Amino acid sequence: MAEASDGQEALRSAEQTHPDVAIIDISMPLLNGVDAARELKKSSPQIKVILLTQHDEDQYVTESLRAGVNGYVLKCQAADALVHAIQEVCRGSIYLSRTFRVLL
Repeated sequence: MAEASDGQEALRSAEQTHPDVAIIDISMPLLNGVDAARELKKSSPQIKVILLTQHDEDQYVTESLRAGVNGYVLKCQAADALVHAIQEVCRGSIYLSRTFRVLL
């Protein structure tokens, strides 16, 4: 387990710790969560990435899924949804906090 204060630190930490699941805030400094997820999936495609965010607009979800994220959890639902999201992405499913209209 590790914690990072920005996207670049998250990438370095994942390289050192080899997590099964990375939970990343979409609004991180230096490298946002979508770009960090994209880089994580390039370097370690087996890592399941869940974005944690306050953004509930469809375009964020679409961009995140295109970047390779496995889960998208709204912060307002995190207390109830985060454990379920981790379980679902570890089973190979995509997890979304609510129904989004995603255009891929």
